[in-house]
Amino acid sequence: MAAGVYKVAMRTGINIPRELSVVGYDDSFFSSTIEPPLTTMRQPMIAMGSELATTLVALIEGRPVDPLTLLRAKLVVRASA
Repeated sequence: MAAGVYKVAMRTGINIPRELSVVGYDDSFFSSTIEPPLTTMRQPMIAMGSELATTLVALIEGRPVDPLTLLRAKLVVRASA
């Protein structure tokens, strides 16, 4: 989504970050390579996978699972906001 915002901003002459702040969510590879580098939220992918596996095993074994598990994302501040 952020890449689309960058594209439209460039086409319409809107300056990022002077006129428009953009923040992404997932910290993909392109986030640090585009200009200006994208401020983004980094998701704890390893913790998410581990939690998913634990929950899946519990469900398969018929054990109760916690319907809400909070994992902390990290704000990675770059030049787009």
